[in-house]
Amino acid sequence: MNIQEKIQIKDVLQENLSDLDKICMPFLNKVKDKSNYLAGIEKRNNWYLNMMEKYGPLAKIAYWDNCPVGMIQFIPRTSEQIIDIQCVFILDKFAGKGVGSSLLKKVIDELSGPQVYFDNKPPKALTTWAFDIPGLLPQKKLFKKFGFVKSQSGRPLYLPIEKGYEYFYMPDKKIRGLSSDKKAITVLDTSCPFCVFTINRYKKIFKEIAPEITIEIVNKFEVSSETKRMIDFCELNKKKIVTAFAKEEVIKESIKATLGNKK
Repeated sequence: MNIQEKIQIKDVLQENLSDLDKICMPFLNKVKDKSNYLAGIEKRNNWYLNMMEKYGPLAKIAYWDNCPVGMIQFIPRTSEQIIDIQCVFILDKFAGKGVGSSLLKKVIDELSGPQVYFDNKPPKALTTWAFDIPGLLPQKKLFKKFGFVKSQSGRPLYLPIEKGYEYFYMPDKKIRGLSSDKKAITVLDTSCPFCVFTINRYKKIFKEIAPEITIEIVNKFEVSSETKRMIDFCELNKKKIVTAFAKEEVIKESIKATLGNKK
């Protein structure tokens, strides 16, 4: 049996939704305080089930000998007639075995044709903000292998489906630019199980170094079901703070820099 025969890909439905957690958060059993992660999982699951009623399954899981080893998640943007691939995760042990390629090929094959939510038309393109995970295959390399190219702004990458189509990234203005030197804006992105972790990490650090700053939390999908790429978005003084997954000192320095080193 070859590698491809070992991999079975299934849509994520209610009955196997919990398998996503085993891939996104394989470390969960080793963490003492799971509260942020469990709260994030609950929010993501509620989001997923609600969106599935509207669009159908929005994620796929790769199984190896019936064990979940990889996932891919995506969301239609009906206003642009594109489909955004939000994330691809493969368990470390199964990296380099063709799992990511199998998932991406399956998604491209299925989503390149007519879709009900596009009035039975194909998408104009598939897009992705492909982010890299240290020690694993760079995701940009994976997507470029399947024909994704740079958009005019460099990111996101996109795969044109409509002949001659070029993707132009237009930043979402519903949230950006709403902050000031006294108010930070953070986004609760319920499509990601890390959403509560990221919000609480920003809140903790702000409390430590700039307690006078008001923090406004914006639920991404209450603003718009199509708000773009803001999994761990935080803005202060109209400038973006670095990712919540960065080292704590790096986040602190980013906050200080947006305030003009007043701290």
